[in-house]
Amino acid sequence: MSFRTLLVCLLILLPGVVAAGQQLVLVSANECPATEISMLDVRKAYLGIGVELSGYPVRAFRLLGDETVVQLFFQNIVAMSEKSYERRVLSLVLKYGTPRPRGFDSVNELAAALRSRKCSIGYMWRRDADSLSDLQIIKVLWQQN
Repeated sequence: MSFRTLLVCLLILLPGVVAAGQQLVLVSANECPATEISMLDVRKAYLGIGVELSGYPVRAFRLLGDETVVQLFFQNIVAMSEKSYERRVLSLVLKYGTPRPRGFDSVNELAAALRSRKCSIGYMWRRDADSLSDLQIIKVLWQQN
């Protein structure tokens, strides 16, 4: 095997190596005293059902700018299809007037919203959460093996 062939093989495999071990995490502002939340409460918050963390009402925010994250949201957080989720949220909005979870296109916009409301929750890649010192990781929602 030539050096060039070996190099091409390594470059093909590199994206898989870099992506291995990725985590999708639930985050909140550092000011929130809560350090854990159940998956049932996370799901309720994203469906618009009232949840509290350490006595504070939770407001759930979504990250929409990354298609992989959007798919993981439907598969692992709310465990329903996009169509079913939208129908369910709309139903709760019409019946009870609960606000639908607000969506953001970038991690920076999401982080700013999390900072502005105590004990609000959002999700993002762990590498993004680690780079933002004013956010705390509350839970790992998904991990690539």
